[in-house]
Amino acid sequence: MVRRRTAATLPPGVRRRGDRYEVRVYAGREDGRSVYVTRTVGSLALAEKVRGQLLDQLDAADGRRGGPIARDTVAGYFDRWLDGLAATGVARSTVGAWGPSMRKWVLPRIGGKNLDAVRGDDIRNIYRAQHKAGRSTSTSRNTHIALRRLFKDAVDEGKCVTSPMAGVKEPRTNIPPPAPPEIPEVAALIAEADKYRNQAVGVFVRVAFATGARRGETNALQWRDIDFERGTIHLRRATDGDRVGDLGTKPTKTHADARLPVDPGVLEVLRRHRLRADETALACGQRLRATAFVFSPDPLGREQYTPHWSTRAFAKIR
Repeated sequence: MVRRRTAATLPPGVRRRGDRYEVRVYAGREDGRSVYVTRTVGSLALAEKVRGQLLDQLDAADGRRGGPIARDTVAGYFDRWLDGLAATGVARSTVGAWGPSMRKWVLPRIGGKNLDAVRGDDIRNIYRAQHKAGRSTSTSRNTHIALRRLFKDAVDEGKCVTSPMAGVKEPRTNIPPPAPPEIPEVAALIAEADKYRNQAVGVFVRVAFATGARRGETNALQWRDIDFERGTIHLRRATDGDRVGDLGTKPTKTHADARLPVDPGVLEVLRRHRLRADETALACGQRLRATAFVFSPDPLGREQYTPHWSTRAFAKIR
């Protein structure tokens, strides 16, 4: 039989609240009032650990007991965190998507809270607000991923002791798996793409169907990735960004390279596309480089098309 520890045997600053434990540590005085930092955790062992971490933070904050702990609000930490994400290897497109979403859904609701005061219910209320507004579960899932990263980094930097995301389940997406088109439908789409004034659209559609590559991976193809002798296409990068003039490349979503064989018909279409690109470059007094993008609005292939270009082009031929 396991004995429950009574209040007399609990460590100082720890008290039981139902089946959980509350840690309460004196953090000094502000505006003439005593300030306490509290945490609620699920086990006594974690409560003792959190208490020790809080005391260490207090010592580091002021160099002596009695100084108030430095506390960041979510909004105050957010901008610095977002600016530093790119340096940690997070794709620019991801940073660009997280910023507006967090400012719309997260900061108005918990931006004024201290990082260490956010609770799991605060996070769940954000998901409920998104659901009430008619947003898909994908929106909530993306919010969850961003918040999980934010609080992980805050814990790593000593801004808070524990993450409120630990007890929050990731929202499940209800998007059905995509159904691949049948061969007659593929043929009809290719026929429509060939009618497009921009001949690159027909080539793009053929390559996409032949390789099964994502739109960003197809957009980021360079001529050095096409091996006409071996009949292969090398997928090794993807588009990073979504604005013209501010596009870069990043590793593929799976961070893996793939050399895919393609049929002679697709290779022949690519050869003709390359001849047109060479002629356009020569008309500009230049030669096309191996690093030129296969699908580019620039005569010398220095820029790639945005992901929105491929999405719009595909939508028009459906």
